[in-house]
Amino acid sequence: MSDSFQRPIRFLPSLDKKSVIVFYHVVIWVLIVSIAIIATGVTTYDQIKIIHWITIFVGALLFPLFLNSHPRELPEKEMKRAILSIVVSFGILGMVILIALILKVL
Repeated sequence: MSDSFQRPIRFLPSLDKKSVIVFYHVVIWVLIVSIAIIATGVTTYDQIKIIHWITIFVGALLFPLFLNSHPRELPEKEMKRAILSIVVSFGILGMVILIALILKVL
């Protein structure tokens, strides 16, 4: 590489930071959909258990990939947009979890 980027975790690939953020969005939305279809009774947890656990595992793997991603910093406008979209996605995930718990109680 032409610049002085050093990967913090050498054995992991260095992906584009935007790609890792897009993967985070996919993971969050797969969790939202899986929780929603379980809560509404379309399917059971046992039927999609493997998808749920693979999604959680991939989400955990994305953190070191994000640390290893290139470039180190996104432009300020893109960083604000990415942070806002991830916060909104996590907010929706939280609301879906709360609604699922309320539906379970009722």
